[in-house]
Amino acid sequence: MSDLKNLSHDERMMILVMTLNTLASTLASAFINVYLYTYTASMASMALFTAIRISLFPFFFTIGGHMTAKRRSFDTCLALGFLLFMVQLASVLLLRDAFATYPLLVYLIAVITGVGEGFKWLALNSLTQIVSPPLHRGSYVALQGIFGNVANVAAPAVSTLLITMAPSDTIGYLRIFGTTLAVYVVLIGLAFVWHVPCSPQPFAVVSHLHVTTRDHQWRYVLVTTFLYGMRDSLDLMLTGLLLYNAVGQSGGAYSRLLVAFAVAAVVAHRLSSRLMRRGNRMFFYLGSGVLMTSATVVLVLCPNIFGVIYYGLTNAIAGAFFSNAYAIIIANALNDYTPSENIIGRVIAKETSQSVGRVLGMLLVYAMFMLWPSSYLVPAVIILSSASTVLGLYAFSYHRARDRVRLRAAR
Repeated sequence: MSDLKNLSHDERMMILVMTLNTLASTLASAFINVYLYTYTASMASMALFTAIRISLFPFFFTIGGHMTAKRRSFDTCLALGFLLFMVQLASVLLLRDAFATYPLLVYLIAVITGVGEGFKWLALNSLTQIVSPPLHRGSYVALQGIFGNVANVAAPAVSTLLITMAPSDTIGYLRIFGTTLAVYVVLIGLAFVWHVPCSPQPFAVVSHLHVTTRDHQWRYVLVTTFLYGMRDSLDLMLTGLLLYNAVGQSGGAYSRLLVAFAVAAVVAHRLSSRLMRRGNRMFFYLGSGVLMTSATVVLVLCPNIFGVIYYGLTNAIAGAFFSNAYAIIIANALNDYTPSENIIGRVIAKETSQSVGRVLGMLLVYAMFMLWPSSYLVPAVIILSSASTVLGLYAFSYHRARDRVRLRAAR
């Protein structure tokens, strides 16, 4: 496609790495949750699993940042992240039925995964910021979404075949984990072949974590990423398991639905690159945020095939516009700080804010389970899903106020 030809070599390499990473993680991660859920039989336990995983991010973001600045390259940090994912998958394959005997082993997997993701996402998010200039960031973000969802189509198709041919869903999941190892080997190779220089200058993290600052734009970034993390906590664990339960815990049906929803998302990402511009971005951001809230609420209130279809299609289409607008807004804000400092410090602070939002979302689910074991799910999902609407309203209000200030200054 013509838009892809207009991108730089580094942008195309970034899309390749992100696509392969999406393919590998979609093949494995969603099914790790489902596989472990078959042993824990508790969404609250899985919420705690994810909270432990995410809470490790800030520490290993920072370690990865110092490693990267010392080496002046992201290669080791990125490769180490992918390698630890292979360790995670191998651990699940080796432990197998031990999870039933020793349920706490699921939290060991959470630790391994959290460390690996800390290294991986520090590198990937920093590289995305560095290789993508503001000039054609909208096209880059949309293409990344398109290829990511193509991977999301391919992964369930492969997993459906593996599950269908397996004597049981659990064995099918194990075969999926084994297949994913090969993709991670390729990603490790790419991490050392592709080099993007990194600034060796020192960077700060703690000073960028303060929300009460005179820098209104940075406060906007931190609050936005925190709210996005609250909403993201649903997608990290709850919605996948809600879908899995709504289709009668059938791995094959679950995978086929993921394929259909991913196809819808590909179309939506393409539409977003054609329809969304700076002048109407806030309209799409707010409207898609409201639709995403409605999708999750309908799913939890109507846990049947009708709720599944409404959730899947609405979330796929609205989610494309929402995530693309969010990515452009945050990347453009970070770009303002790039010329004067090592951007890794702000990337770590941004990701830490988002991680805090994710962890609090998961802990909210767990706390509500402890208080109301039989009826915690509906209120927890409704509260967390409202974050996308709040995000849209906050962005609309912030940008409107900022534009008024700029207009007055120009007069």
